[in-house]
Amino acid sequence: MAKRLVGCAIGNLRNGPAAERLGAIRFFGVECIEAQFDIDAFDADDEPFMRAARDQFNQVQLSVWSVHAPFGPEVDLSSPDTAIRTRGIAAAKRAARGAAYLGAGVMVVHCGDRCGSDRDHQGPLIRSEDALSEIVTACDEINVRIALENLPPDHLTCEAEELMSVATAFPADRVGVCLDTGHANIAGTLHSLMDTVSSRIITVHLHDNDGSGDQHLVPGGGTIDWQAVRSALDSSPYEGPLMFEVDRPGAYSEMMIDVMKTAAWLAR
Repeated sequence: MAKRLVGCAIGNLRNGPAAERLGAIRFFGVECIEAQFDIDAFDADDEPFMRAARDQFNQVQLSVWSVHAPFGPEVDLSSPDTAIRTRGIAAAKRAARGAAYLGAGVMVVHCGDRCGSDRDHQGPLIRSEDALSEIVTACDEINVRIALENLPPDHLTCEAEELMSVATAFPADRVGVCLDTGHANIAGTLHSLMDTVSSRIITVHLHDNDGSGDQHLVPGGGTIDWQAVRSALDSSPYEGPLMFEVDRPGAYSEMMIDVMKTAAWLAR
């Protein structure tokens, strides 16, 4: 694997821990970040706030690799409720504008929300694809790519085939996949999912768990086979940063030391 940048998801721009952690993130060697936009506080339309955030990132020399669009049942792109879908489309468009303002070229998007494993997903997949068509058009104008994230069990696009059915409905240079290792481990599909989506990966969420839930552990703290992940990334055309989406109680500095050790191992 060629040398990659190391990145870190910092959570919600307005309510998350970004402000006090940016200096520490950069100190330990992180070079880029993923910022998240909230459902209720649409930061992308708050120009003074966005300018302050951009200046703060520039001051500590952190680039913004990606943003995460709002997600949840209130903005579900696959919902049968037209009002909810419309709200979700508008939220994603605002997040895309925020991505462009911050210099990010990738926006992570959830195709839908909870569906249940025993339900017919054809309808939600069609509705999601229709909603994404409008978002892709808006993103084309500002040169932001969409990365569709594989989700946990009982969510739309937990299965690789569902995820790829939506992703491949759009040009590869506009829509790809965000490989979330933690979600795939909960589903027990990590190896098969990596094989299926390898050619469309345009960003990653690297974190670990014991398979029982979304714990966002530093890689090595759960049951994921990280040798297999390293091999999959090495054989994939993906050349972007190693983006970690981790958290744990205790000293933040200790967690970041472990993150950087993992990043060095993955890059060897």
